[in-house]
Amino acid sequence: VRVTQNTLGLLFASSTDNALYIQSLLNNSVPFINPASGHSSLRPSTARNVSNIRPSNQADIYGLLFSLRTILSVQRLAFFYESNDPDAREALFSLRYYISLLGLSLTTYAESTLDPYQIKLAAEKIAESNPSAVIIWSNPDNLASGFLLEASNILPPET
Repeated sequence: VRVTQNTLGLLFASSTDNALYIQSLLNNSVPFINPASGHSSLRPSTARNVSNIRPSNQADIYGLLFSLRTILSVQRLAFFYESNDPDAREALFSLRYYISLLGLSLTTYAESTLDPYQIKLAAEKIAESNPSAVIIWSNPDNLASGFLLEASNILPPET
């Protein structure tokens, strides 16, 4: 995609990979509608040409934590994420901030790539921390399913 002043607009950006275009969009006042990622780099507060449709990662994390606390009475959380995902790292930063504000505790966090051994180590680390719930922040579905499979082999059955 080549962004110039003649570009009508960028309608959809599915990840922070598209953040490379942000500077061109800002420089050329191209309308940027519906960044599908919640990453802050795709939603600069000073840019008049950016129209956000979905919530930020910060809003996603706050809403999730608030719901876990108020609806499910969860107090102890763990966080699993893809190590190469900038959205996930931003979500972890927000999680650590909001967890204390809401009176929750983060038992641990673990990151992984698609490597089965790394997934196994992450699942073991989280299981050892004995959380009430695990937040899985993963774009590749096979990473999330790999983690769930490993966790089901480690965690004791619910009583």
